[in-house]
Amino acid sequence: MINTLHAQSFDYEYIDQSVDDNFRAVFFVNENVGYLGSYWGSIIKTTDSGYTWDSTNLINDAPIYEIQFIDEFLGFAAGGSPNCIPNPCTPPGSVIFRTNDGGISWTKTTLGINQFNTLHFINADTGFVAGAGSFLYKTTDSGSTWNAINLNNFYNIIEIQFVNNVGYCCAANGKILKSTDLGFNWNVLSTGVNWHILSIDFIDEYTGYAVGHEGVLKTIDGGTTWQVLPLDVFLTSISALSSDHIVASGIGQTVNTYLHGGIYESLDGGLTWYIEDSLSLHNQTQTFFPTPNLGFAVALDSKILRLSKSETSTFINVKENQIDCNVLPNPVNSTFLVNCTLFDKITLMDKTGKEVLKQSITGDKIDVSFLPSGLYFYELSKDIKTTRGKLLKK
Repeated sequence: MINTLHAQSFDYEYIDQSVDDNFRAVFFVNENVGYLGSYWGSIIKTTDSGYTWDSTNLINDAPIYEIQFIDEFLGFAAGGSPNCIPNPCTPPGSVIFRTNDGGISWTKTTLGINQFNTLHFINADTGFVAGAGSFLYKTTDSGSTWNAINLNNFYNIIEIQFVNNVGYCCAANGKILKSTDLGFNWNVLSTGVNWHILSIDFIDEYTGYAVGHEGVLKTIDGGTTWQVLPLDVFLTSISALSSDHIVASGIGQTVNTYLHGGIYESLDGGLTWYIEDSLSLHNQTQTFFPTPNLGFAVALDSKILRLSKSETSTFINVKENQIDCNVLPNPVNSTFLVNCTLFDKITLMDKTGKEVLKQSITGDKIDVSFLPSGLYFYELSKDIKTTRGKLLKK
């Protein structure tokens, strides 16, 4: 079940269509400086917020799956392949690259015969890489040496992240691992799902989101328990911009027998979602937000999408703009009034996200006497403006 509204929060802009590559990784140091990594082993760089791109001097023919920069100069990339791709190519295996000069030059390290899917640096010295195989590798000297950590037969780590020195890994078959000792030991968390988890993002050591083959998970207790959120589509990337503001992206739903990319945004911690699924981003893979108002999406079909918010595209939060808008009485017995002239529609949903009422706001009382007692969520809207709240039915 998907609780979505076809309303646009971001302005979408395709950029630099002259770039033709199969993108797998995206990272921005700030609003202007960013990098993309491709399946064919290249890394390209922008210094003007994605409008133009230049090749870096990376000599490599193995896929790049993750990029991270500590600052504008020090950066790392990881990837590789268990097979020889393309053909002919260098022997298969994992690769790690390091640059000290913003991509002008790169040094290469190889570890093992499998590919690396992910890397994460806590600071300039301490970082981790992981991927296919049962080992995670850690460095404490900025990548000069790497030490193997046995994950006890947990294969194919997709993504790793540390927040306040607490680490999380996501993997196949609903597995998420957690470390509280800087990666030396990992415990398996119970997510309650068995579909592959492809991306995670934590706001702090307690609140985080995970996405994968069948939707979105959320935890507020450091992974002890997980809630399945109402967005059951194939997702490949999640960006938690705050505890309530999240953006997911991925392959999306099946439409006319093919899968297409979609951007899904929630401003209430995953309760409701705003969907933009007309972007023609087939097999979309990654998004990155250097700021909450600016993001970039890259796809396997070589498309680069710039997402930005302006005064006309941002949803208006009623409380932040100090507009007097109330639903009264609340709690309600049978009828209530919407005391607000900013919006002209109301949608009411139950705790599962199912829509139970939708009508125009006319100034008349709204009848909810037919609804069972319990907690409901309302959304007031007009054009691109929206606000949400809770309604308790007695």
